[in-house]
Amino acid sequence: MFQLILLDLMILLLQNKLRNRRLRQSQIFGTFGSDF
Repeated sequence: MFQLILLDLMILLLQNKLRNRRLRQSQIFGTFGSDF
């Protein structure tokens, strides 16, 4: 049981990291897109 909970937490953390990375990229491209 405990291992399953840990796995779920790890997956959630990884998903959040990927989501944050995508958000950062879109923000960067959004600011640069208006300049170029």
